[in-house]
Amino acid sequence: MSDPSKRFSLQNFRPEGYEYPSGLTPSRKISTASGATFTQEGTNGVYTFSDSGSFNPDFTDNVEVLLVGGGGGTVGPYPSNAVGGGGGGAGGVLYISSYPVVKGQTYSVVIGAGGSSVPGNPAGAVGNNGANSSFDQAIAYGGGGGGWYAAGNPGASGGGGGYNSLLGGSATYTPALVPSSHLSGGTASGNPGGRSNLGGGGGGGAGAAGANSGGTAATIAGNGGIGLVYSINGTSTYYGGGGGGGGAYNTPGPTPVGGLGGGGNGSSIDTRATDGNTSSGGGAGGEINTYPGKNGGSGVVILRFGGLETYSIN
Repeated sequence: MSDPSKRFSLQNFRPEGYEYPSGLTPSRKISTASGATFTQEGTNGVYTFSDSGSFNPDFTDNVEVLLVGGGGGTVGPYPSNAVGGGGGGAGGVLYISSYPVVKGQTYSVVIGAGGSSVPGNPAGAVGNNGANSSFDQAIAYGGGGGGWYAAGNPGASGGGGGYNSLLGGSATYTPALVPSSHLSGGTASGNPGGRSNLGGGGGGGAGAAGANSGGTAATIAGNGGIGLVYSINGTSTYYGGGGGGGGAYNTPGPTPVGGLGGGGNGSSIDTRATDGNTSSGGGAGGEINTYPGKNGGSGVVILRFGGLETYSIN
């Protein structure tokens, strides 16, 4: 066949003007989706949703699904010389190896936004939680906001605590990431945030809890909890890292590191906190003094299905 526009390919099973060879038909064609980017990984099709949209399969089969909720936000600005705030909790990570879909149906996809920051006045403020991400009836819950003179918010992973002489700055969380009852093969992940001292506790990550403040000095904040790594898009990638807590009183010390998986770094005397990474559910980094709080990173939904090169003989 000399005309390259009429050659068979993985993306074009039947070029215009050609019929399938006698007795040979493809078992599946590429489906359609809105709000997603399509890539091909070997014989697998992968849709990555960074925006809310929908999935429209032209086959009845199971798909592999990874959902990540939005990360939690943090607090700031504070009054001068204030103790550090807790890091934001990561968005929850929900992995489902086999989710049944039916040809001709439309499946809604919602991407959770990251939680926004909250001003640090009065004391006891807590950053906003991240929003939930969902695919059909499966839900990955948003991460908890980091606290300032308060415990972090509950969430899929909890926000880091901020100093509180009565509560000890403890962070709380709710292990809310449970697959819907009709699903099988689902694994949900989330962890609590760290306790504070004069520095803030780290936000919880999908793979580990946030670190407590303290270490070698009371003013040193805790690092964010690490996320979890998946290769559903063909590349090993971390999702759901917690935000690092904020240091206190502008005291020199190491930069509180956000967890792998998009967690924002916390503040220190020489560095400013950072937002959680988008499309990863990263928790926001905790701030200090008169600097604005940070926002959590948005979530993501990734679908993978096989069969793009599978043929059947009639």
